[in-house]
Amino acid sequence: MTMIRFVVFVLVLLAIAAPGVDAATIVHEPLLSSGGADRERGDAKLVVRGRGNTLRAALRVRARKLTDDTVYDVTVDGVRIGSFTTSRRGTGKIRFRTKPSPNSTLLGVDPRGRVIAVVSSRGKLVLSAALPLTGIDPGDVRCCLPDDSGTECEDRTAAECTAQGGVNLGGGSCLPNPCAGAVVSPGGTDVRCCTPDDSGPHCEDRTVNECAAEGGINVGTGVCLPTDCALTGGGTGPTTGRIEVTCDARSGRSKVSVDARNLASGSYAARVTSGAAAVTSPLRATVGDEVEFDFDSQPDDIAAGAVALAPTFITGTPPQVTGELLSGAGVVASSTVDCRIDD
Repeated sequence: MTMIRFVVFVLVLLAIAAPGVDAATIVHEPLLSSGGADRERGDAKLVVRGRGNTLRAALRVRARKLTDDTVYDVTVDGVRIGSFTTSRRGTGKIRFRTKPSPNSTLLGVDPRGRVIAVVSSRGKLVLSAALPLTGIDPGDVRCCLPDDSGTECEDRTAAECTAQGGVNLGGGSCLPNPCAGAVVSPGGTDVRCCTPDDSGPHCEDRTVNECAAEGGINVGTGVCLPTDCALTGGGTGPTTGRIEVTCDARSGRSKVSVDARNLASGSYAARVTSGAAAVTSPLRATVGDEVEFDFDSQPDDIAAGAVALAPTFITGTPPQVTGELLSGAGVVASSTVDCRIDD
């Protein structure tokens, strides 16, 4: 018995130390129904493996209690990335991969920190979830560093990136790799890239690297059409969302509030950005036509329900924060403000 235990112990140690074994980052979130807890249900599961130029991901979106034999779209920040058809029991599922197979669709964006949604063919929001930034440090930047296999993207602080001679691309994910020369578009052609804009995402011809560097969503090769990046989603009630963003930058503390009103009933998330750092809240249902979000670095406020921030989250001269209200249709409203400074 002693010998068997010793052999098992050795095998476990070898497995842990074995090169090429990737530790996985797993994000598993329920998809919340826009029609109530007793109606549609679903979940999204993201698995990210590797590092640098070997970084890859797989996303599964699953839904049930939908209308049977019906086509539904899957969106990220309002941009359609794929679709599925439900069974006679009203269930549906679709898989995405950064390197798609015959049984999966292209995943051209890291969905962490973004809103995933299931939308009907008529544009009605059915299910949605705001994926957390698990595995992404808001204090790091995307740093392009030279490597034997080509330019590699690594998570570094801005100071570390500069010290190592890298190129700082700002905050975000290294998936897909945004560093020039690291990723080649299929057939050497450009891809359709849904890039962010004040009026909503629009389609531009970009290489895979350029699209990732600009924070866009790669929806594959082809000719850009006006509808490729059109926002989807919908609901009833007011549609002109308004937000008010306030922020306090104190010594050892960061505090941000995002208050929204004049909204269609449903669930929304808030994303706050300062410098290269960004943090997204979980989805929250409206009360009337309003929804409020608090972000804070104080442990007591976090325990009371505020979304956690690093104490040094707010940066800039003057210190500034951009607040965005997100739904399955993408960015509903956005505002950039100077923060109050308290000593």
